[in-house]
Amino acid sequence: MPNNDITSYAVKADGTIESKRAADPWAATVGVPMPGVKAVGSPSALMAPNGTIQLAVRGDDGFVYRTGQTSPGSSTWLPWAEVTGYAHETAVDPTLSLAADTWVVAFRTPAGDPKLLRYQPVAARAAESTEFVEVPLTPAP
Repeated sequence: MPNNDITSYAVKADGTIESKRAADPWAATVGVPMPGVKAVGSPSALMAPNGTIQLAVRGDDGFVYRTGQTSPGSSTWLPWAEVTGYAHETAVDPTLSLAADTWVVAFRTPAGDPKLLRYQPVAARAAESTEFVEVPLTPAP
């Protein structure tokens, strides 16, 4: 966090995300419920270049979902959204990472294929573009 607090996120038994902040480790807040989908596994979080916290999690349907703060420091979160247009399931928990002036979501399909999706900020999107663009990965020689 901007004030150097650390916030951790975990999936509760009911599939909601719980957050705990280091400044007050006993105060727990339940994150945005995932209507129709139960989160499983470990969530991944990062502070994006625009100062918002972004979360990604594997849903019980095998797809990757993400949410994020509506603005830096906000307690309001965007609705959960599936990141691949339901084109690729994941066999593992997703990982978020910073990448230059944006961030990426990484995961593996059930067939073992690695997937890397780059987030496109609204200003960088064309009218027909989606929120995430798949980054082509080439195997090592």
